Amino acid sequence: MIRPNNDLKLALLYVGATLNPYGFRKIGGVAKDMLGAVPLFFVMNAYTRSIRNIMQLGGQAQLQSRDIDAIADNLALFDILGVAAMSADADVLKAILARVRRIKPEIYILWGGVHAIYCPEDAMAHADAICFSEGEVAFARFLQARRAGRDISDVPNVWYRHNDRIIKNPAIPLMTNSELSNLPFLSYGDDDYLYDRQQRFRPVALGDYLDSEAMAFKTVWTRGCPFKCTFCANSRLLKLDKGYGKVRYPSVPYLVGEIGSVLKKYPYIQVIQFNDDCFMDVPLSVLHEFTDLWQQHVKRTIVISGLTPVHVNIEKLQLLQKAGLNRVRMGIQSGSEKVLKFFKRPNRPGLIQEATDIVSGLARGGAMIPPAYDLIVDIPVETAADVQATLRMVNDLKRPFTINFHSLRAIPNTELVEQLEQLEHKISHIENNYEKLAPTLANSLLLLSGTVRLPEWLLCRLLPHCKPFYEDKQTYGGLMQLCRILFLAKRLYDHLRCLDFSVVLGRIGWRFWSLGLLKH
Repeated sequence: MIRPNNDLKLALLYVGATLNPYGFRKIGGVAKDMLGAVPLFFVMNAYTRSIRNIMQLGGQAQLQSRDIDAIADNLALFDILGVAAMSADADVLKAILARVRRIKPEIYILWGGVHAIYCPEDAMAHADAICFSEGEVAFARFLQARRAGRDISDVPNVWYRHNDRIIKNPAIPLMTNSELSNLPFLSYGDDDYLYDRQQRFRPVALGDYLDSEAMAFKTVWTRGCPFKCTFCANSRLLKLDKGYGKVRYPSVPYLVGEIGSVLKKYPYIQVIQFNDDCFMDVPLSVLHEFTDLWQQHVKRTIVISGLTPVHVNIEKLQLLQKAGLNRVRMGIQSGSEKVLKFFKRPNRPGLIQEATDIVSGLARGGAMIPPAYDLIVDIPVETAADVQATLRMVNDLKRPFTINFHSLRAIPNTELVEQLEQLEHKISHIENNYEKLAPTLANSLLLLSGTVRLPEWLLCRLLPHCKPFYEDKQTYGGLMQLCRILFLAKRLYDHLRCLDFSVVLGRIGWRFWSLGLLKH
């Protein structure tokens, strides 16, 4: 059992698929700054980065009742529990909280993070309070109030239960750049615990991190996004506060210092992956400062995974190459102008072609890993012409590249859900694996064309047979599995060619690093 080690008897719990949840660890930094040691508990109910699980699109076995009991038994030792989960994992968290309540009815539960923001009423049904917006300031004031024995009536960005009523405190303005630069660093220390089915909660070990994150550290620098893509949770955030449409970020020295603090804990990390929505919206002058300090103090490979076609800027990308940019990930979503318009995706004729030409050009010659393009499939408003347009676009894109395929899923309370409800269409909830594509001919060929360009004669012969998932009555499971194997083999080769272990094979990469065969 892991027991309380701070005066408020506070613990933090994250349920999800990563050991690098940025917002959760940021809150952990606030708690650590105020209380000293605070245990961070992780329950991973999803796949890790092993070849087997990626090939099977599978994951760890689902938590059983005995696991829920074991997790709750430990959490019930605390008086205050701060929790977070993505919407895909919210049901697991709710089951844990219900069991904790049965053991210790008086425990105080504060739910923050993504699901509490997007589905506040649902989270509030399982907690004493929720944080419905940016959380660092609110959490600090919450801890101050609890320490002083006061209620939380003056804590902003919080809903809380008072007797049989829910009190909705007002929101405060989002933090400015200077305020972001004064926050505590992310919490990475000796107080991280992972639920293990054999050993219950135990300290996070080296192998756990390597299996979960490989040799990468995932973080964000910027907050906010001006776009209103209907499938994205940002459409919900903009309804809460228009300030989420403005890109904000802490100073470069702060960012470099925070990453440096993580590298002290995990010195073997080879790749820093920025999962920002709008990293490339940062002004060129600031990126010059970033490049200078990065080369001096961090000296790690950079991945930018939130690139959008409208933000592709050759000058900025070439500058970041000097700092160590080795891979980019960009959302193109569809080859159909109609579908992009339905998604309210920022676009103009020729934009995707121009953007992909630039980023693929950077990778030509082998200096960088081929860029990854995000593509959404299994869209209920697609026609055969839309599906065929997407396949044609992918096959015609300049090489090299790879594709991240996402079967369309419903993120609660996004504009997309409202759109589809009005059209009486239904799609799977986000808790269902979005990497599991419908076994159609179109999806099989997309996987294949993401591996090798299809000859024009073959493409022309097959295109008329490509239909939307709701029309294609045949099952191409065997063909899809074969195409997927070829696709993943090519992708693995691209990474190993550059000795990049940031996606899979983390333990092998660590062994190479420990032998001095991998250099920063």
